Amino acid sequence: MRTIKSKMLVYLISSAFFVFSAALALLGYRIVGILNDYAYETAAQHAREGAALVEESFKPAGETLKVTARLVEVFKANGRTDRELLQPVFLETMKLRDSIVALWVLFEPNAWDGRDAEFADTGGYDELGNYAVWAYRDAEGAARVSIEAWGAESYEEDYYAGPMAAGGLWHSEPYDEEMEDGEIVNMMTLAMPVRGPDGERIGVVGMDFPISYLSGILESIDGRSGGYSSLATYEGLILADTLFDASGQYLADSQSTDT
Repeated sequence: MRTIKSKMLVYLISSAFFVFSAALALLGYRIVGILNDYAYETAAQHAREGAALVEESFKPAGETLKVTARLVEVFKANGRTDRELLQPVFLETMKLRDSIVALWVLFEPNAWDGRDAEFADTGGYDELGNYAVWAYRDAEGAARVSIEAWGAESYEEDYYAGPMAAGGLWHSEPYDEEMEDGEIVNMMTLAMPVRGPDGERIGVVGMDFPISYLSGILESIDGRSGGYSSLATYEGLILADTLFDASGQYLADSQSTDT
């Protein structure tokens, strides 16, 4: 009898242990699932907050570009095409926006005032006489303005051909630019076409700004989330990054599929 009872006790203990182990495994599985869900939701929340912060921080630059383009269009539509008119406007705009390295406009041949031939080879103009305004920062960071000719090849460059083809707001890929003091700065260009009274594209207005401006926004996001951030285009081009320092690369090239 004792043997039977002993066997039954062993069986009961074994069964209880099995049930208890299964319960622990199920509980552990559920806890892991809950933690994963929480991690994903927290990351998604930080991503949403970060996106909102980037949009809010970047909005002034985008609005400045749009307002500048619209102002140029209003001048053109009202026949205000004096070649001394835009320089002070661009210069004062630069003084108001410390994050901008350059603000510029380049017009199609004869599109501004029809007087390119009259200005050719005079003052800061080359043989084309085309009108362009370039406000920039000198080696001390002070705002300056120039109408120095850009040359015929400028119309083929991405910063001009890109927005003209896009017909709307356009941004460049990150690139390196040498400043007047010799410093190499990683930059981006934001540009859009300027339209004439009939809606035709008569030129491009653009602004150049350092990638460090975007990196500063991401560092603010990291301070809130306690993690790292990347800002990329829809095509996966990384504009700024605080984890891999991979600006100018594509997500697929800079990160593993596990990231």
